[in-house]
Amino acid sequence: MSTTRTALVTGAAAGLGRKIAERLAAEGHRVVLVDRSEAVHQAAQAITESGAEATALVADLMTLATDPADLIAQLDQLASDTDILVNNAGMHPRTADNESYAFEDIEVGQWETVLRLNLTVPFLLAKWAAAGMKQRQWGRIINIASRTGQTFSAASSADYAASKAGLMGMTRQLAGELGPHHITVNAVAPGLVQSPMNLGGDLLERWTATVPARRFGTPEEVGAAVAFLASDDAGYMTGTSLNINGGAYM
Repeated sequence: MSTTRTALVTGAAAGLGRKIAERLAAEGHRVVLVDRSEAVHQAAQAITESGAEATALVADLMTLATDPADLIAQLDQLASDTDILVNNAGMHPRTADNESYAFEDIEVGQWETVLRLNLTVPFLLAKWAAAGMKQRQWGRIINIASRTGQTFSAASSADYAASKAGLMGMTRQLAGELGPHHITVNAVAPGLVQSPMNLGGDLLERWTATVPARRFGTPEEVGAAVAFLASDDAGYMTGTSLNINGGAYM
């Protein structure tokens, strides 16, 4: 087990974020769960009841790009000692029929909103967290990207793909700049993983058939990968994208 540290996980009320937070807590870390949903309190409570230390913060991360003062103050109060930052919060808009948007149908407002949450917010949180990590000369920044950031996916859309490709590029750049301060920056790029953003019904069966492993991944498997990247054992890994996709991209 790694040394006990403080981990901040965004988008932690459900899905990947919650399982990542639970796994980091199981590794002995103090976890701060951030989400715009009030359900983040229940997620933190469940971790606390398991015997670990968890704190919940209900916040709209989009305000970081427009009016950051209040949120930064809350983060400073709850998690100024953040050693592990997991940028998991994101969005992937779909049509009323639960289909991905054709690029011709994506309005500029939607494009900008997706990039703001999926890329600008992780950038701003990394800037905030890196300041303390530099002082302590240790840190882990882990960005939840996507297979879609690396290759075409019929299940995705141009706005989401652009945001995740940008996130992976930012990961490499930050890794180079922060490496001398003993801060690693890595990405985890899931493929089809069970989450609230995934599709169901016939589409689920159709896309599962495209994966060599013939199944969706689980949030627990993503959580295990994040926990490894957050550990001391991964100290010589930086600037990488860890693919978890059942062989769908190789």
